[in-house]
Amino acid sequence: MKKISCFIVLHFLVILLWPILGSAQTPQYFNTDGVPAYNLIPLNPSVSGNQRKVQYLYPPNTFSSLGTGMGTPAPGGVITTVYFKVGFTVTPGASYSDFTIRIGQVAGIQSDFGSGPILNNYSYFTGLTTCFYASNYALNGIQADTWYPITLQNGFNYNPNLSLIIEFTNTNGIGNSVANVNNGTIRQRIWGPNNGSSTGSASSGILKTGINITPVIPCNAMPTPGNTLASSTTVCSGTQVTLSLQNPGNPGSNTFQWYNKLGIVAGATGSTYSQTINSADSFYCQVTCPNTSQSTYSNPVQVSMLPPTYCYCIPATTNGPGYGRIKRVRLFDLDDVHMVTQSPPYYVAKPDILGKSANLVKGSSYSLKVTTGTYSVLSAWFDWNQNGVFEVSEFQTIGTNPLFNVMDSTPVLNITVPTTALAGITKMRIRGSSYGDGLLNGGQACSTLPSGETADYFLHIQNLSTCVSNPTPPSIQSNVSGGMCIGQDLLLALNPIYQGSGSSFQWYKNNTPVSGATLPYLYTTVTGPDSFKCAVSCSGGPVVFSQTISLSMNPPLSCYCIPPSQYGCSGGDYISKVVLNTLNNNSGSFCNTSNLGYENYSNNMSLSTTLQRGQTYTMEVWPGPVYGQTFSVWMDFNDDGLFNQNTERLGYTAQIQGGGIGYISVIIPCWVSPGVHRMRVRCDYSTAGGGVNITPCDMQVFGETEDYSITISPNQNLNLCYSQLQLNCMIQGYMQNNTTMKPVLQNAGIPGAISTMTDTITVELREPVTMNLLRTKKGILSTTGVATLTFDYYNGPAWIVVKGRNSVPVWSASPQNFTPHANYNFKTAASQAYGNNQIQVSPGIWAMYSGDIDQSGGVDGDDHNLLFQDIISGSGGYLNTDIDGSGGVDGDDFNIFDPNVQAGVGAYVP
Repeated sequence: MKKISCFIVLHFLVILLWPILGSAQTPQYFNTDGVPAYNLIPLNPSVSGNQRKVQYLYPPNTFSSLGTGMGTPAPGGVITTVYFKVGFTVTPGASYSDFTIRIGQVAGIQSDFGSGPILNNYSYFTGLTTCFYASNYALNGIQADTWYPITLQNGFNYNPNLSLIIEFTNTNGIGNSVANVNNGTIRQRIWGPNNGSSTGSASSGILKTGINITPVIPCNAMPTPGNTLASSTTVCSGTQVTLSLQNPGNPGSNTFQWYNKLGIVAGATGSTYSQTINSADSFYCQVTCPNTSQSTYSNPVQVSMLPPTYCYCIPATTNGPGYGRIKRVRLFDLDDVHMVTQSPPYYVAKPDILGKSANLVKGSSYSLKVTTGTYSVLSAWFDWNQNGVFEVSEFQTIGTNPLFNVMDSTPVLNITVPTTALAGITKMRIRGSSYGDGLLNGGQACSTLPSGETADYFLHIQNLSTCVSNPTPPSIQSNVSGGMCIGQDLLLALNPIYQGSGSSFQWYKNNTPVSGATLPYLYTTVTGPDSFKCAVSCSGGPVVFSQTISLSMNPPLSCYCIPPSQYGCSGGDYISKVVLNTLNNNSGSFCNTSNLGYENYSNNMSLSTTLQRGQTYTMEVWPGPVYGQTFSVWMDFNDDGLFNQNTERLGYTAQIQGGGIGYISVIIPCWVSPGVHRMRVRCDYSTAGGGVNITPCDMQVFGETEDYSITISPNQNLNLCYSQLQLNCMIQGYMQNNTTMKPVLQNAGIPGAISTMTDTITVELREPVTMNLLRTKKGILSTTGVATLTFDYYNGPAWIVVKGRNSVPVWSASPQNFTPHANYNFKTAASQAYGNNQIQVSPGIWAMYSGDIDQSGGVDGDDHNLLFQDIISGSGGYLNTDIDGSGGVDGDDFNIFDPNVQAGVGAYVP
């Protein structure tokens, strides 16, 4: 067979062709435009993998300006663009691995290609020249029965008097049907597997094909090829590398001969040359101008080999991670919150950086925790022998989440690094797949799965070492650089990491020890511009401190997360309208697909409103017309760049049917500072359990998110901006009959006091767990034991603590819920006070013990001394020693005091 070479198209010729390629998208010359029929070769590989290579055979003078031999015949010249048409089954953006176009020519006419029934074991034509190659190629913008152009990387010198062969190959991908017509019984197509086979099956299908041609310009001077170019200079074994020239000369004018380190490469006479690389090599090309007989050599290029651990297979899934999500991976100092892979092959290789790789020690055991979504299976491979292959013996199942209505699950796999594992860098592969497809087996590390995603991580395998007695102060590595945001995950790790027997660690935050932080790394959450360091010691030796690392903070406005959505609004899942007070954003079906369903309206103050503190508003949220959505809404009350799921959520809905309206009752708390605050509205089609399970930042499958700026007015609705406690309690010493107390304030001569007032009390609200003071208020207890106290706004549980001037403090039996108002009655039973710490003063009436004159929390000798002095001196007035509230201090006060001091009465505190 005579071989015709491919040539690179000069830049000025591309510019010349741009109006043709960029506008009409119609070939200059094509073979036929007849009725299409379906042909699945080569762009739709079958399950058996036998439809990934096809050669189309065109007899002389097949191409013309109007097709089917009509119009102007195609002249000789350089083919710069190849066109084809697909049938009615179209997958726009379909992706193919190792997509290659090769072209060649042979002498002969159509009958040379065979005739009769479909032929098997028909020999492929060999010696074709690679004119286009892409490791991953997507048919972006392809449409049914419309010309689709591919501009060749290297032009092909075409002779119209010879038969033309165009070959398409790929190794994997999502396919399209390719239109063809049947043309008698002449064999015009050979197809089969792309696995190096020399034969295929021949049939009469012919691709609808078009070409653009540029005339050949003869050379007239010494060639200047310049540098030898390689599609990759550092490769894995078995990788195909395409070699080309920096300046190959005018198309069709020069001849070429390629060399490698062993000498002449037989048959490599095109302007490009493709070679499968299995060992390091060097390449260059001799370029000759036939008109002048002058020749020269290109500058060589070296192609080196990557280590096996960088050459793992790339697996794929057909439909992506609808099920089989990988949400978070944790292993020792690896903690990666994984964002969903958005496009085929749904695989990502994680970088070798802190937080996304793990430092492990041979012989040690670890827990691998992987968080997944609903209805999923998780599997793992560990390349302990570092040969670049995930073997069956290196496989383990992590766990499953078989339920549809449980969004997140975190299976745990306990692993031990084998003592036979090689030290150094290796890889761990995590694959998520659909529970419906069953458990994976060890042989599926590289296979194509129906659904799910795959992530690879670097592991640094270390030999176990003994910690030296006087270690060098380590430095600190961080998983982030630059400014931080409040709430951001922070990983700090010592470098070097001292491991082995006798080592101890203690981390410090702002010079204060961090409780439980005794590992050579620290996971924490950023709370502000903090500083960190770590104390290290070995075998009881001296303590050395690491460097100190100080955090710098970003402004909060730059810290709002952009919430990810796997498919965004592409399936009709969107927010069509938001109404809140005067805010009315009727966005309809508009959705920002470039941000995967996130739209930031916060800079548009025409889409805003002003709200009043303490006021309740009804918010309307509208889904699109087709699919129902659940909604959730937040407001960043404290402007820290976060939407707190517990304290800053305004409300949520159950699923609202498509075309319906959801209503959310929005209360603006009284404590919110006046000014502009960020509000987030989020919808999701697939959230189980309704909007209560939507989070402000986490990945979701479908739906849209919208942010707004809302102004909070300095005015407030006073009726809703306080918390009120209706309290009932009695004080032992002040009782004047079975049901009422004395008017103590009036008896003491306090101006303005009336007969229904007993005395002042102080009431505290304290946090349920820490007992920290939340609110405090002083009020007047009536003679019937009633006090109404108004606090600054509080909504939640709290202990109620009552303190009198000379009585033992009492705590409520348990924390009481303020919503934001509450009622509590101590006097109905001793058990209404914590520890039953009250005295019965009449049938059915219980009171606080009297006699704690100095308010120390108990009735004791100090109180006796104070009381005795005032009795001797005959004091009177508003005194704490006036235990019975009569206005004077005398023996009646002692009679109340003495039994309590004898009994050792005191406060009971939870």
